[in-house]
Amino acid sequence: MKKYTYLDFLANFGVGGAHPGGLLLTKHIFDQYEINENTSVLDVGCGTGQTAAFLSLEYNCFVDACDINKIMVEKAAKRFDDFLIPIEVREENAENLSYDENMFHFVLYESVLNFMNLEEGLKEAYRVLQPDGTLLAIEMLKKPEMTKSQGEDLSSFYNLKSLLSIEDWRKSLKEVGFTSITLSPLPSLATNNEDIEHGTEFILSPHIEKELYDFLDGHEKRIKDFESVLDYRIIQAKKEK
Repeated sequence: MKKYTYLDFLANFGVGGAHPGGLLLTKHIFDQYEINENTSVLDVGCGTGQTAAFLSLEYNCFVDACDINKIMVEKAAKRFDDFLIPIEVREENAENLSYDENMFHFVLYESVLNFMNLEEGLKEAYRVLQPDGTLLAIEMLKKPEMTKSQGEDLSSFYNLKSLLSIEDWRKSLKEVGFTSITLSPLPSLATNNEDIEHGTEFILSPHIEKELYDFLDGHEKRIKDFESVLDYRIIQAKKEK
């Protein structure tokens, strides 16, 4: 019997906007920059393509998207085809991207980096960014109060390869070569913009094994039980010119 992971749950349920803040937070982050038709963005771990599609439509910028999960890539490709959005989506390992170096102005991760070998993932982000390009991420962090057993439980349930503190993140980014590193708390955002989806989106696969439903309950329980020891940050870092 196959042992399913949290990422299998996300793929089969076609979960979009799973990261904190959803598209409202994505827009808040990108509104800080001058984005136009000459701007290139790589959405790594794009899932069903919700964010990539939003960026393309909202800012008329050039977007590429990739994900390691075949089901997610298929769902993203269907979204782009259905809405005639000019985005190429690839099945990619974020630790070994096929994109050329110095290619993108922005590389975006939304709740993705904790699921990979962080050093390899950051090296690849640095490689494909243009000089003076920007890494953007929304990631889960651990607070100092988190116990070893809590960290082990979270890592086991989500199949995380890393769960870092703020200091660990800064160190990891610096070691790869990133500068101008900031890890900002999530802002409080108004939810009166009717043009932007606020909630989590689901694009269900035709046949879903019942074992995958357990991940939804497990996820909700952990978010509630570990709320006091978890933090979420907007990570921004620059590649040197």
